[in-house]
Amino acid sequence: MNTKKILVVEDERLIAEDIKRTLQFLGYEVPAIIVTGLQAIEETKIHEPDLILMDIMLEGDLDGIEAAKIIHQDQDIPIIFLTAFSNKNTLEAATGAEPYGYILKPFGEKELQVTIKMALYKHGLQKILKENEKKYRAIFENANEAICIIQENKFRFMNPQTIEFLGFDKENIIDKIFLDFVYKNDKQRVEKLFNDVLNGKNPGNQQTFRMLDKDKNILWIKANTVLIDWEGKPSVLNFLSNVTQQILVEEEIRKLKVIADNANYGITISDINGEIQYINKYYSKIHGYEPESIIGKNSSIFHNQEQLTHIAAINKELFDNGSFNAVELWHTHKDGTVFPMLMNSVLIHDTEGSQKFIAASAIDVTDRKKSEKIQKELLQELEDVNSELQNFAYVVSHDLKAPLRAISALANWISTDYEDVFNQEGKEQLRLLINRVKRMHDLIDGILEYSRVGRIKEEKIEIDLNSLLNEVIDAIAPPANIKITIKNKLPLVIFERNRITQVFQNLLSNAIKFMDKPRGEISVSCEGEKNFWKFSIIDNGPGIDEKHFLKIFKIFQTLHPRDEFESTGIGLTLIKKIINMYGGQIWLESTLGKGTSFYFTLPKT
Repeated sequence: MNTKKILVVEDERLIAEDIKRTLQFLGYEVPAIIVTGLQAIEETKIHEPDLILMDIMLEGDLDGIEAAKIIHQDQDIPIIFLTAFSNKNTLEAATGAEPYGYILKPFGEKELQVTIKMALYKHGLQKILKENEKKYRAIFENANEAICIIQENKFRFMNPQTIEFLGFDKENIIDKIFLDFVYKNDKQRVEKLFNDVLNGKNPGNQQTFRMLDKDKNILWIKANTVLIDWEGKPSVLNFLSNVTQQILVEEEIRKLKVIADNANYGITISDINGEIQYINKYYSKIHGYEPESIIGKNSSIFHNQEQLTHIAAINKELFDNGSFNAVELWHTHKDGTVFPMLMNSVLIHDTEGSQKFIAASAIDVTDRKKSEKIQKELLQELEDVNSELQNFAYVVSHDLKAPLRAISALANWISTDYEDVFNQEGKEQLRLLINRVKRMHDLIDGILEYSRVGRIKEEKIEIDLNSLLNEVIDAIAPPANIKITIKNKLPLVIFERNRITQVFQNLLSNAIKFMDKPRGEISVSCEGEKNFWKFSIIDNGPGIDEKHFLKIFKIFQTLHPRDEFESTGIGLTLIKKIINMYGGQIWLESTLGKGTSFYFTLPKT
C-alpha cells in the first residue's frame, strides 16, 4: 500500500512541527512544511502530494484561501483548511476554494485523522466519478447513433451525431425545446412518450417519429427512450437512429406490393430451385389457386410433364443470359386444362453477385391466340376478296369498255357518213349520245383508279413540287383568261409521283372548269408547320355553298347537272382518299361569288 503524502502549509512553526509528527505517527509522509501561499503553489508542483493541510492565515501576499484556489485550478489535489477563525465571512470565503474539510484550531489527533480519511475517500470517489464520466462521455460522443438527454423538455446534452444529422450548430440547439424540432403531426405523441417515461409509466420505450433538420427536411427517427437521473434531476435519455432511407424504401416496397398484388398480369418470385416466395392474385387465380395456398410450393405445379421439358430448356437460357423476354409457354390449370401465357423472366442477384431469386411476369394470351386465328382467317378472306375484286375490276373494265368503244365508233361513223341526212335536232341527239359514252368511259376509269388507291402502290421518290407543278399546268393547258400563280417556293416531298400529280391535277382542273369570271386567278402556295406541309389552292371562281362542303368529297356527287359540266363525281373523292392514306387532311373555305380555297396537308417525313 502506497504511503499518502500530505503537504503541511502552516506559518506557525511549532504548530506545523506538531502536525507533522502527528501525521507521521498516523502513517502519512510529510515531504515539506510550507509557510507562505506562493511557496505552497510551487512546492505542490514539485512534491505532487495526495492532500494539503492549508492554514487560512499565512505570511506574505497570498493567504491560504487564495493559494488554495490557484492550486485547485491547476491540480486535482484535495485541500483541508486549518484555522482558528470560525466567523461567517471566513467560512464563506473558504467555501469558494472548494475544500474537502475544515478543521478549527486547536484540534486533536482523532479529529485530524478522521477529516483526512474522509477527504481522501471523497477525493477518490470523485476521481472515479470523473474517470467514469470521461469514459461514458467518450462512448456517447463516439457512438454511431445520435444520443441526447432531454431535461425539462430541453436539450441538455447531445453527441456530435445528433448535431450532424439535425444540421444545427451546438450553440443553436442546446437548451432549446426538443418538441420544436419534432414534426407537427407527431408532437403530441412524442410529448406523451416523454411524460410516460418521466412518470414511470413506461421507463423504457421505442418509438418512430419525424423530426425536422435545419433545412426543414423531414427525417424519420427511431428513438429508444430511457429514464435517467442527470445532475440530480429526472431526464430522458434518447438513442436516435435516422431511419429515413429505410422508411422510404419500405414505403416504396408497400406501394410496389399493392401494385403487384392488383396488377392485371401475373407476377411471381421464386428461389433458384423454383420454390415460390411471392405470387400475385392474377397469377394464382389464372391457374385456379388462392395466393396463400401457393407460397412455398414449387412452380412446377403450373405445368404438366410435357410442358416441364420445354421449360427446362427455357430456364437454361435464363440462367445463362440472366433473363428471357416474350416467350410463349403453355401452362396447366388446376383442373387440368392447358392455356398459353406470354412470359418474361429475370434473375435477381444479391450484392455479392450470387443468383438468389427468379422474378417472372406473365399474361394469359388465350383470347389473343383466338383473335390472331380469327384475324389470320379474316386477312386470308380479305386477300381473296381483294384478288377477286382486282380481277373483277379488270374484267368489268374490259367488258364494259369494249361495247362503249363500239358504240362510240359507231356513233362517230354515223355522224360522219350521214351528216347531210340529220337535221339540227338529230345532230344534237347524236352529240349527246357520244358525250354519254365518253362520260361512261371516264366513270369506269375513275372507279378503277379509286379502287387502286392503297391497293396498288408505286415506289416513293423525292419529288420537287416546283418542277412537277409546272408539268401539271402545261398538261392542263389553262385558257388564256385564267392565270395560275405559284406564290412561293414549294418543298421537296417523298411521295408516289402519280398520286401527288393526281392531287394537283384534279384541284387545278376543277378550278379551271368551274371558273365564271372573265379573268380567272388561281394561286398555289405552301407553308411549313411543325410536322406537316400545308398547301393551298385558291381561286376567284363562283364559290361553294357551305352546305355542300361535305357532299363534294362523296363519290359520284356533283354540284352541277352533268349536261352543263362533264363530271364523274370521283375526282375529289379520289384526292381525299390519297391524302388521308398518307396521314394528311383536306378541307375547304369558300364564299359564294368570291371564290374557293382548298387546303390539304402532307407529313414532312
